[in-house]
Amino acid sequence: MTALVNNLQKMTIFAGFSEQEITSIMRRVPYTVRTCRAGYTIARAGDELNDILLLLNGKVHASLEHEENDILVDVIDYPYILAPAWMYTTEGRHPVTVTSDTPCTLMWVDGQAFKDELQRNDKLMMNFIRVLSDRIEFLTQRVHEFSLQSLRERVLSYLYKHEDGVKELGLMAKLMGVARQSLSRVITELKKDKLVYRSLDGLQLIERDDSFHRPGYHPKKTM
Repeated sequence: MTALVNNLQKMTIFAGFSEQEITSIMRRVPYTVRTCRAGYTIARAGDELNDILLLLNGKVHASLEHEENDILVDVIDYPYILAPAWMYTTEGRHPVTVTSDTPCTLMWVDGQAFKDELQRNDKLMMNFIRVLSDRIEFLTQRVHEFSLQSLRERVLSYLYKHEDGVKELGLMAKLMGVARQSLSRVITELKKDKLVYRSLDGLQLIERDDSFHRPGYHPKKTM
């Protein structure tokens, strides 16, 4: 129980909770902890949602099936709550397919019991609202990137968020929904314009600027 509680303390949903408080909650709420191998399909888009699913260890990715291709929506590292906003929707189904990229440890928490706990615990409810609000902010940003930004702007915004550098350009291309060749052409242009460079840590911005992730940002070419 101690190791489990320590993992849960790292999650936003349990921010500000003591070990004793979390232990008390878990004694009231039924749950199951399982491990899975890399490449395992944890949930498919359209599956019925009955449980709150917590990623305690490992990395997964979320994708949508479109014709013969899978569209990569996000790569998710622990600790994380998977699809919390869809748990209590009218249909209550998984919005995306979730697949493990590494061996993972996951916790299935009974959805109805968790809902009862939210109603009796104001602090837990506020943390849950914060989780949902952060997710809405993320999705809003994704919609903005795909609908309003050029690929050049999206690349700069992505690099701004990954200040330690980006090594997996193939993954970056999948997240942006473009061919690797298209991404390579934009990166070549950005290098020519002296906005990005390659280091041992991967592709990085030459100069970090808050403007890189603002709506409507258009980077100027440097001489």
